[in-house]
This record gives sequence, structure tokens and C-alpha cells, in this order.
Amino acid sequence: MLINAPDEGSEYYNYKGFNNIVLMAVADYKYCVSYFEAEEKGSESDGKVFQNRSLLELLENGLLPTGSFLVGDNSFPLKPYLMKAYKNYNRPLTQEDSICNYRLSRARRIIENVFGILLSRF
Repeated sequence: MLINAPDEGSEYYNYKGFNNIVLMAVADYKYCVSYFEAEEKGSESDGKVFQNRSLLELLENGLLPTGSFLVGDNSFPLKPYLMKAYKNYNRPLTQEDSICNYRLSRARRIIENVFGILLSRF
């Protein structure tokens, strides 16, 4: 999620053309936020921000219960605990791939809704 930041120079300037701060968050299907951190400058990509967060260390050390996983977009690395959509590289997506992508997209809507709720409250 992107939060508008004061005009602090190019470090906060993002690819969309405005200044912001990156918010990294984890929420479950009940909209319960279990992790959030907001301190990276908007010029950083989500994947790079993820690589520099304490969350990555926690995940690498088995923070999630067995059978649980996070869902991210294509800017995140594919990990055993982090799922992202299939991409069409050298072959057309199968029907199963497309269904999986649709379900992952629906799961990602949860965090988008959480960000919307946060924005409406503050």
C-alpha cells in the first residue's frame, strides 16, 4: 500500500509520479492484521521492501502455521510460504492455472480491502 508522504525529495518519489511511503501488511480472511510496517521510501519496489523487512526473517524461520501461506503479487519472490499468480512465459495458461490465478486474486483482495478500511478511518 502507498501512503502519501511529504515532499522530501526523490527518495520518496514513486513510479506513479508522487511522493509516498510503502506500508507492508499481513491480514487474514477475517481482516485481522497480524503484521504491519510503514517506513520505506516510495522509490523502493514492494519486492525490495519485503527483502529488507523483519517479516522475511520471521517467515524464513517458520512463523506461519503448517499449511498456511501468504499471497503476493508478481513483485514478490516465489517462496514455499508465499504464493503468486502463474505467468504466461512459454505456453498458454491452462484452465487450472487460470482458476488458481483467479482464486489468488480473490485472496489478495482481502489486503486491498484492509488498506481501504484503514484509509477510510484515518
